[in-house]
Amino acid sequence: MYQTDHSTLSTSIQVYRVQIYPTTESVSILPLGMECIESDLEGLYTWDELPEWMVDKLAVLSTLHIPPPPHEVLSVGKRISQNIFWVYR
Repeated sequence: MYQTDHSTLSTSIQVYRVQIYPTTESVSILPLGMECIESDLEGLYTWDELPEWMVDKLAVLSTLHIPPPPHEVLSVGKRISQNIFWVYR
């Protein structure tokens, strides 16, 4: 279930840096890399505005222990800190 070898990550996967702000219940999304150059998913959102696929992946990643070291869940993403995640699409 966990994978730490970054060479297995396909170059066509879009990666989003997601930060959750618990006090305001808002979520900041920042696309990372050239694969996200045409992404329309960027900025500050409420939980209700997030796509279902992202909510589902954040739910999985939220169950991981808070790093270090970060553990990667293949095709889902990784938990970077308590409220920061990298989500794959």
